[in-house]
Amino acid sequence: MVVVLQFVKRVAAIVLRFVFLIIVFVGLTYLDSSVTSVFDYLIYILFGALLLIGTYFNKQKAVLLIGLFLLMSAPLDIFGKGYFDDVIITNGIAVLLAISTLLLGLFQEPMRLSTLATLILLTLLQTLAMFAAAYYVGSGAVVVTMDHRTPLGLPAFSLGTLSPEAVFILLVSFAGNTLKELLVPHGFASLTVSLLMSLGIFHGLPRGMEVPPESLFLVWGLLTAVYVFREIYQVSYIDPLTELPSRRALLEEASKLTGGYVVAMADIDHFKKFNDKYGHDVGDDVLAFVASILRQNVRGSVFRYGGEEFTMLFRKGSLDEVIKHLDEVREKVANTKFRIRRRAAKNPSSAGEVTVTVSMGVAEYGNKYDSFSEVLKAADKALYRAKRKGRNRVSK
Repeated sequence: MVVVLQFVKRVAAIVLRFVFLIIVFVGLTYLDSSVTSVFDYLIYILFGALLLIGTYFNKQKAVLLIGLFLLMSAPLDIFGKGYFDDVIITNGIAVLLAISTLLLGLFQEPMRLSTLATLILLTLLQTLAMFAAAYYVGSGAVVVTMDHRTPLGLPAFSLGTLSPEAVFILLVSFAGNTLKELLVPHGFASLTVSLLMSLGIFHGLPRGMEVPPESLFLVWGLLTAVYVFREIYQVSYIDPLTELPSRRALLEEASKLTGGYVVAMADIDHFKKFNDKYGHDVGDDVLAFVASILRQNVRGSVFRYGGEEFTMLFRKGSLDEVIKHLDEVREKVANTKFRIRRRAAKNPSSAGEVTVTVSMGVAEYGNKYDSFSEVLKAADKALYRAKRKGRNRVSK
């Protein structure tokens, strides 16, 4: 049921993004030419800033995409659109973006230097080939007759000025990236879906609603900026293993606290024995397993404090109410069997189902503890009391 709800939420998020982008492009059609004329400057300022930020934080995919945007927009600005065949440029940009996003989605960051160099070379060669063809056809040096009724036997999709072949490639790439975002949510898949959606909307607008190409590049830059800053936030504040906010996020949240609150510390029982007996890969799986249960069942905010410890912050509810609630969560962890994967186990014969338990300590802000650090220390002491009493329990 939880998986179905998550899938529905992801679909809804994509639909809302599509509606938002339509509103953006429709709004751009009402802008005066004097306003859109400054977009050229904004594009290069934005792309330049993103290149520096992306390079500094080693966001290789974002840097490659920004490089592609610059390669596609710079020649048009430097030489002027009159030098190039409009049909080849229009279709070429659609195909380049579709292929590049699908290709980049196949790799995980950080990429090897050889892989990165190959992708850069491929991007350069594809872009140069597109502009060379567009230049020679545009100058009349080469005459090309394009008939889309017979080649390749592809479905005759229509999307503005794009050829059926370009639309087919665009749709295949969009479907691939959307499937990846739905099944294995990842920031880059989300970005590529948004980029391809914006390209489709740009070409799908009615003839009377003209949007300057500079607006499309600016929208791409802004979408990439959102992705880059989201990735920076993930690196800074989200624990990659458990996908929970990290200790830094907890401390920042604590600085904003006002009024009463309750803090709880949780620790996985006998975690070292799991690591020693089954291996560190299984230990990582146990951490992710417990984090998932806490995230889905705890009414407050859950953070990974460090190691096998988690912190929970409750802004509502009394100490007794929180203890009762956490006791239910503790039982949920104990009653949910953890499956040791054969591939992850140090010894494949040890694969199977085991019970994982957690101990918890709880403390409340008030007369006795008047700062977050004091409440946290009190919760940690309560946690160790729970350990001494036999584990798999909640103590205050």
